[in-house]
Amino acid sequence: VPGGFYVLKAFSQLSDGVTATATLPVNITSDRADLRMVLAPTSRVPINVRSEATHTPFPGTFPKEMQPVNIQLMPQETMFANQTVWASFEGPPENRTFVLRNVEPGTYKVQFQPNGPWYIDSARCGNVDLLSTSLTVAAGASLQPFEIVLRDDFASLKGTVYSEGTPALARVLVFAEHDLERSWQVFVAPNGEFVWGQLPPGEYRILAFDRVDGLEYRNLRAMEKYLSQAQSLRVLPNEQATIRLELTKRGD
Repeated sequence: VPGGFYVLKAFSQLSDGVTATATLPVNITSDRADLRMVLAPTSRVPINVRSEATHTPFPGTFPKEMQPVNIQLMPQETMFANQTVWASFEGPPENRTFVLRNVEPGTYKVQFQPNGPWYIDSARCGNVDLLSTSLTVAAGASLQPFEIVLRDDFASLKGTVYSEGTPALARVLVFAEHDLERSWQVFVAPNGEFVWGQLPPGEYRILAFDRVDGLEYRNLRAMEKYLSQAQSLRVLPNEQATIRLELTKRGD
């Protein structure tokens, strides 16, 4: 083994189908014969989803055979990028449960993608707000269930982009106020007008660019010089918001 910094990982399959793991950072500068790794069971997280429909004829709970929302745990430590965990069903058809299985210790960003005309109104694990806070899982931890509420009362947004008083073709970027990773691109017509009808209620920062090719718009460091020019907007459920944007030119 060449000298350097490594992370050793060990896996074992327990009798009930649960995986046990151990992780050990080690700096190799010479022969080592004293390494010890202690296995601990991975975590299982039940998921409860409730829908609050205002427009869509849909019951308050989802059918057992339907996955209401895609949920993905993304490791924050880059060296563990292959530890991504997806939620899935388990158990027989007559008694299925929605769970995250074999979650290894670490810190995760939780990503949600509802199936159907819904947005995530709230998502919590105990006292952790999963929409704004990373989830930390300790070795062998017993986590409280995810409690997720879906709603369908989207706001809508329409506006016009101008450049020196003249309507301009552009690409509009909409950012959640406290999370650049929650962002959307909105296409603009040649006359500078745009309409978007699927905006979850909340607080946003909005920019119009002449072009977005090569722009790392989910990277805070890359966007810092532009965000001071963004317009802030707070939208309520079912609101029809209107905005006027000035074109931001990125140059060559």
